[in-house]
Amino acid sequence: PIRDGQGIGGQLLCLRRSEAEVREITDALPVLIGYVDRDKRYRYNNRHYESWFGQTPEMLYGKHLTEVVGQRAYDARRAEIEAALAGQDVVFEASMPHQDGVLRQTLMHYLPHRGGDGAVLGLFVLAQDVTERWRAEQALRELNDTLESRIQERTTALAEVYERLLTEMASREQAQEALRQAQKMETVGQLTGGIAHD
Repeated sequence: PIRDGQGIGGQLLCLRRSEAEVREITDALPVLIGYVDRDKRYRYNNRHYESWFGQTPEMLYGKHLTEVVGQRAYDARRAEIEAALAGQDVVFEASMPHQDGVLRQTLMHYLPHRGGDGAVLGLFVLAQDVTERWRAEQALRELNDTLESRIQERTTALAEVYERLLTEMASREQAQEALRQAQKMETVGQLTGGIAHD
């Protein structure tokens, strides 16, 4: 904290200490944290940008978003960026290129940064890697689709078996009715034969 009566040197020392503390905190978080001004240029990045994009925070300073995330990713998020720069708090999921060449799924949060007069000066970018959760959800979705397909196939097969059983039962019922009729006729024949004999 800056105290009354401190000289400019003391105030600068306090500011540098505060900045170092903020950087230490943001670097400790497992989230990409950046600040982009109204011109869409990076003015702050934590160390996770280095592991994600292969560039140090110092290398990223002043670069335009397209230079860091690429034109395709920028175009895919253009509406969200503009909404944040218009003052909206924006949360969404998106694919983001990683330095290993694999697209990763991220939970993005664009938080507008306002000046003392309320005007939006830029936006804070918070990005969390949710690739593992996203893959698990995809696998579960595929499993559900496969399961539904297998259930439908099994239901169809059971319906066919049921229809065959009904046909067989009807056929058996007819055969039993024919047998009863034959037995009746045989009984009548024997009675008639016995009466004729008598």
